[in-house]
Parts: sequence; C-alpha cells; structure tokens
Amino acid sequence: MKKIYFFLPTLGTGGAEKVATQLSFFFKNEDTNFILLENKIELPYRGDIEVLGSNKPSKRGIIGKLKKLVNLYTRLKFLKISLNADVIISFMSLQNILNVMTKKNEKIILSVRSFESLARGNTYFYKILIKFFYKKADAIVAVSKYAAQDLIDNFGIKKEMIHVIYNPINLKSIEKKREEDISAYQDIFQSETIVYVATLKIGKGHDYLIKIFRELKKKNDTLKLILIGNGPLKNTWIKLAKSFNLEVCNIEIGDKNFKNSDIVFLGHQENPYKFVTQCSVFVFPSMWEGFPNVLIEAMACKVPIISSDCPSGPREIIAPDTNFSKKATKIEYYDNGILIPYFDKSDLLDRDKLSNKEQLWVFAIEKLLNNSKMRNDIVMNALKSLENYTPEYITNEWQKVILSNYKQKKYHVIQ
Repeated sequence: MKKIYFFLPTLGTGGAEKVATQLSFFFKNEDTNFILLENKIELPYRGDIEVLGSNKPSKRGIIGKLKKLVNLYTRLKFLKISLNADVIISFMSLQNILNVMTKKNEKIILSVRSFESLARGNTYFYKILIKFFYKKADAIVAVSKYAAQDLIDNFGIKKEMIHVIYNPINLKSIEKKREEDISAYQDIFQSETIVYVATLKIGKGHDYLIKIFRELKKKNDTLKLILIGNGPLKNTWIKLAKSFNLEVCNIEIGDKNFKNSDIVFLGHQENPYKFVTQCSVFVFPSMWEGFPNVLIEAMACKVPIISSDCPSGPREIIAPDTNFSKKATKIEYYDNGILIPYFDKSDLLDRDKLSNKEQLWVFAIEKLLNNSKMRNDIVMNALKSLENYTPEYITNEWQKVILSNYKQKKYHVIQ
C-alpha cells in the first residue's frame, strides 16, 4: 500500500482542497494523508494531518518572501524525515516549489491549478523559482490543456513530464445538496435570476458584471443578480453597486430584504448548489482561471452557462471539440454553453459607456433569458458531458500517474 501525502496551504473550501479531499476518499487502496501550512479544516477528508506551520503572508519584497521560503523549507525538510512517504502531491505554486526543494526518496508530483504565467500571486520572484524547480519534479499534473501548454511555452517544462487531468465533481453529492430547502430565501427567486459563484477578489470580473447587470435592469426591472462567495473586495463591489443606484442586500449583516433588492450578496455558502439550481442563468466573467469547477457544478445544477473565454478551462468545458488555445472574438454558441471574449488589463471600467465586450455580455444574457428552448438545450447537452468528471474516472487517471515508472521516465501522458 502506497503512502501518499497531499501538500496544501489548508483544507478550506477552494478548488484544490476539494480535489485533494475527494481523492483521499477515492484512493481506496492507498494510505492517504495531508501536510498543511495552517490547521484550517473545512472539508471532510480521509487520513492523518501534519501541520507544517503558519501560512501568514510574508513581508513585502524579495527579502520577505525569501525568509518565508527558507523558514518553510527548513520545517518541511525535517518533517519529511519522519513521514516515510512514497508519493507527495503538492497543490499550488508555493507548495510545489517547496515540495521539489525538499525532495528525498519519495516521488514528487506537482498539481498546477492555474495559468501560472498570468496568476496574480505569482510575482517575478516566484516565476523564476517555478521555471527552475518544476522541471525537477517526477511528474506534473496540469488542470487543463491550456495550463499545460503555458508550462511548456513560458517555463520550459518538457511535454513528456506533463499530464492533463481535470477536476473531479461528485455528482451524487451535488444532486442531493441541490434539493435542500431554501424556503427562507424564496423571495429571491420570484423573478428571473442571474448567479455567479466566485471569491470576491481581483480578476474575477465582478465589477464588469455589476455594470452589465445595471444595463440589463433597464429592460427587465425584476431581474436579480445573486453573488455567492466572500473576499477582500466585497465592500468595494457593494459600494460600486450602490453608486449605480442598485438596491443591495448583504445577508452577512442581517439584511434579508430579498424581495426589494437588485443584487443579493449571499456570502460564503456551505451548499451553494441549492441556490444555483433555482437560477435562470449562470455567468462566469473571470479574467483568468486554471480549471473552474463551478462551471461543471453549474452544469450539474441544470443551469445554462455564459462564460468568459479566459485562460484557462472554460473553453475545454464548454467547447471541448475546439482548439483549446482559440480565443473568442465574438459571442460563440456551443452545445454546453456560450463563450464571450474575456476582460483583460486593457479593459478599464468606464462607469457610463458600455464597452464592446460588455455589450456582448448584455446581448448574450438577454438572448438566453428570453429563449427557454436554448436554455433547455444547453442544460440537456451539458449533462451528457459530466461523465468525464466523475471521481471514479478522474481517480483512475491520477493512479496512472502515480504508478508511472518515473526512474525510466516511462510517462503515461494523458491527452
């Protein structure tokens, strides 16, 4: 029985944490355990946990980051002596770098969760370390084809090292959770609703979405926007919405005036599926991703999707038969949903005038809201594609990587 450790910052409710904890249950023939930077546990898991130390942010500048790196390196180096691990799978840039730096006799597998060259957290300092250390791992699992290509093009990683494995989605769990009672929130869903599930932080496109929603309200006064998630920019986006004369409901301060609100900030929800499944359209205006689980989860909730065609992931989910590196320049309609050109750093928010991209969003959302047949067709087609994301299928792909003969570099490259 192989002894496997998953190395993450915490076991919070992020995408990487969900994948690792799900794999811990589906790796039934392996001894699974966790190494965490911080003792924060919000998800069920199987195995033991070793807490490495604080995940407090480093002081600004290269010196501060270097001190943090050296501190964590020392702790992990000593911890690995006692683990007797066969395989250590790390998630996200810092953990991946540390995992390679402290390599002993165990197999090192890096899980790349984002488009590393665009990820805001990856400063020039971290990008240099990624370029140097990632190639020293035994294998890399990228969460999308486009993220894998980014490693090849921008970090010099050999193609033979990289495997592409999508995130697993526990469909049975989602099906059960989406049926939970929402009677306390029923006033939200008396009219058509748009929903977005994402952390309220830079790069997720909430500012553009709020402006787009203001335009949609001009033709559909009863339309509501539901925002699920927390984050550092929550108050900023609430102020933006209010400056557009939109009525805001923030349930985290006890506000429950759902009926008269335009935008409802639901905050973090242990079960977002019961809300998503009640909505008319799921929107995803993110500026960059790795592989957005929420799109597949929205499919499982039987809600049609309109997504930015950002790097990386949305195109591989919504239009899997197209070239993953293609970028939408207009609205693109597919069986699984709709793709729209993504917002980037050059798209400065103009409070008064709609940009061409914002106009495309308004047109696409209005068209989907007004066409019940299109919504139903997208939902039914999307449901058929979910078999590619079942935990059983994804676990089998991971096990192929774990069992690869690394010493002879006989990789099983997953296409």
